[in-house]
Amino acid sequence: MHFAIVAGPEQRLVGTTALLDIHWPFRFAQTATLIGDPADWGQGYASAAKALLCRYAFDTLGLHRLESHTLAGNLASQRHLLKNGYRQEGVFRSRVFRAGAWHDTVHFGLLSEDWRRQSEPAPPQGG
Repeated sequence: MHFAIVAGPEQRLVGTTALLDIHWPFRFAQTATLIGDPADWGQGYASAAKALLCRYAFDTLGLHRLESHTLAGNLASQRHLLKNGYRQEGVFRSRVFRAGAWHDTVHFGLLSEDWRRQSEPAPPQGG
């Protein structure tokens, strides 16, 4: 399932986010998000899109677990996953061959109960 990420009143396409390889018997899926133009990086589009994707995956589809991975050097992608409640679960050494070299990937997971806990509104402060 692929979804467009659009920005502004003109609904300009800035990227995509997706649920991939949904495994219905065990209720988990891979997630991916891409913001194409470097001028749009760091604007919060990926984090906002991932939050909506998680809500859809857990509340509408009833999934239990989401997984995602990034290249080890892609710290911005790792930050947007952590911001949305994902936990780093491991590093796969030399998993991707790109630009003539092998690269490690960092793997993240998010459980529905962790997402729900972090998505609950904070209790009011007593006074």
